[in-house]
Amino acid sequence: MIKLIGGVIQTIFVILLVLGAIINIYRGQQFLGQFLFIIFLCLVPGSIGVLLIRNYFTEKKKFGLDKNKQLAKERGKEILSLAKQKAGCLNVLDIVTQTSMSIEEAEDMMKELLEKGYIRKEATNSGDTVYYFPGIGTQRSQNNN
Repeated sequence: MIKLIGGVIQTIFVILLVLGAIINIYRGQQFLGQFLFIIFLCLVPGSIGVLLIRNYFTEKKKFGLDKNKQLAKERGKEILSLAKQKAGCLNVLDIVTQTSMSIEEAEDMMKELLEKGYIRKEATNSGDTVYYFPGIGTQRSQNNN
């Protein structure tokens, strides 16, 4: 947050300096002197201010992405632990009732695991969707449900 505040203050200050130099040029004062003032005393600090602001938002975005990855990892661990408890056979209702996930989050996680090939999806005789985790517990077939 300090980078953002510092960058904004520095950028505003530089904008005011540039406006002052432009006004002086308009009034007929030394063009070359005011031009050099803008280049050396405004351009460099202004660039630094803009870079500070940009850096703040880049770090914030990166932190958000890292936080989302961590959350997905924790949810994956919750599902894996539950799958071990349920002998490798889960449905979305199991996940929602026995973890901290909502229906949408559970469905998204199962879809992601399915797309990566970590689980199998089958429909039971009653029409429910069941997800099987190969290698965890005893695998039941669709005919047994």
